[in-house]
Amino acid sequence: MKRVYTITTVVTLLTVLLGSILQITYTQRKTRAKLKVGFVYISDQSAAYTDNFMRLASSLKDTYGDRISIYSRNNVPEHEAANTFKDLKKHGCKLIFATSYTYKKQAKIFAKNNPDIQVCAATADNANNSPVLPNYHTFMGTIYEGRYLTGVAAGMKLSELISQHKATTETARIGYVAAMSTPEVISGYTAFFLGVRSIVPSATMRVCYTGKWADYPTEMRMTDHLIDEGCIIIGQHTDTIAPAISCEQAAAMGRNVYHVGYNSNMMDVAPTSSITSCSINWEPYITQAIEACLKDCDIESVVKAQKNHNDSWAGLDKDWVRINTINPIVAASHTKETLETVKTKLIQGKCKVFQGNYTGIDPKDPSDTYDLRNGYEENHDASTPQFHYVLSDVITIEDN
Repeated sequence: MKRVYTITTVVTLLTVLLGSILQITYTQRKTRAKLKVGFVYISDQSAAYTDNFMRLASSLKDTYGDRISIYSRNNVPEHEAANTFKDLKKHGCKLIFATSYTYKKQAKIFAKNNPDIQVCAATADNANNSPVLPNYHTFMGTIYEGRYLTGVAAGMKLSELISQHKATTETARIGYVAAMSTPEVISGYTAFFLGVRSIVPSATMRVCYTGKWADYPTEMRMTDHLIDEGCIIIGQHTDTIAPAISCEQAAAMGRNVYHVGYNSNMMDVAPTSSITSCSINWEPYITQAIEACLKDCDIESVVKAQKNHNDSWAGLDKDWVRINTINPIVAASHTKETLETVKTKLIQGKCKVFQGNYTGIDPKDPSDTYDLRNGYEENHDASTPQFHYVLSDVITIEDN
């Protein structure tokens, strides 16, 4: 009986061991499986926003080797998105990143019709709208944090100019070239402005809308206009480098003007006027989504971020939002150290961005107002910004 028991025990252990080996081998094969990943871009490398995605897509080959293959489609207008998704399907893509907000409707329809393909839409806001699909996801970084920090940097420069008698508290005027009047844009320039005001309380801001995400000539013209109106620092939420170049040209002619960028480090085109810039780091979400698909897991189970069902977001704390290089020639003294301090406070929740003695007015419904003395928590339950109020008396929208 003892011998039989021993044999039985050994067989059982061998069976368990064999099962474990098979399971590990199966998991490794699944992890090593070839995954075809598609990227759909609204523009190309000429736009900083798209260039960030394209650089990341190129680097994925170094990270994953032959475990994945990349298929990219550039300069895809909204009305061509559906056909582009279908084309990527024909090439066998099982994970598609739609990188423009304008693709959200067609991306979700495609996901509904192709439940075996995972579709992730950057900056979109419809993952949790009915119908909620297990294979349709949205994601974005909490960029208002970066906007606020660059606003602090701009405020420090403005304060330095005032102390040098190159500006006054009465002429502390900043300009902002914005794509359009959406919550994402309004939230961004409001956070930027409040960052400036945390340093220079008398600052005011003028905003010009271009009507497009990327329109080089219009962005250039509007930046020139704001400079002519006496704006000392120009911020932007558009996709080209036109505002940076306009500021650099003005500075070369002796004008007292500086620039804060978005999506890329613009010091190469504006070395004597660019202070700094901020951007969303798309790498954490995209790499984690790829890992999930390689392992055949739910994407949200792998992504390390705040989540509301199929919507994911994070900020400075998870490196989803970054401050790019601070220009040591242009930025005010101790800007880097100050931004690090403010960054820590933002991460710890000790700094409230959308708060102060301001009244916000919805530009589409003037009867809808918001008292910022009560504070406003951005990105509370969604990845896309929700703040859509223009601060009365201190922010002016210019009709150009």
